[in-house]
Amino acid sequence: MVLHGESSPVDCYAIRDRAWGPRRDHRQRRVGYAYGTASATSAFLAIFGLDTTGIDRVWSGYLMRDGVWAKLESGERRVDRDAAGRPAAVVIEARDELGRSLHASGTVVSRMAFTPYPSMLTWCGMTTWDFDGQQGWGEDQDVWSPRRWRREMIADRP
Repeated sequence: MVLHGESSPVDCYAIRDRAWGPRRDHRQRRVGYAYGTASATSAFLAIFGLDTTGIDRVWSGYLMRDGVWAKLESGERRVDRDAAGRPAAVVIEARDELGRSLHASGTVVSRMAFTPYPSMLTWCGMTTWDFDGQQGWGEDQDVWSPRRWRREMIADRP
């Protein structure tokens, strides 16, 4: 890549969120958004919504294994949190429309809080993933309304 005459080598794979649909302030749902990439032929993207039992269930996403891409049909996301309630580790169990299972275990190595508008708080975590016997990199996004975050995470902490 060359920017303003400066050459920078690119030696990784990544994706970027292109969810350009409408955003409605004051109605932020609790969601999870995770992706990992190990190579040009091995990657996943999983989008989760909180169900009525409090479990993060797959809404959408895909698994690419050996270059074969298929939509995710089911699965869940479990988050281990640090003492402040921020995501520290993530486990994803899912199945795609071809019947293939995905087990991805991630460790958040760096994070930032992002508030794109007043009713949305997102913990964006750079994550190292183990899946399909490979190590990959990606992200885990833990999305909340700030009001719910305060009520569920901060109020219960010592």
